[in-house]
Amino acid sequence: MSEEEFLAAYDPRAYDPVAVAIDVVALTIRDGALHVLLVRRGVPPQEGRWALPGGFVQSGARAEL
Repeated sequence: MSEEEFLAAYDPRAYDPVAVAIDVVALTIRDGALHVLLVRRGVPPQEGRWALPGGFVQSGARAEL
């Protein structure tokens, strides 16, 4: 099968969508102690709990951060 034939028959809906998540670990040393950046989750699950900043990238979005 040539590349042209493959592309002509290609249907992206035949494949499962891909989920992409971005999480950031930001570390610093302040007054001789290691610190990590955490945020409170604003949505379920675990709403209100501490977490690394980030999350799933929505379709068409550049990034959540």
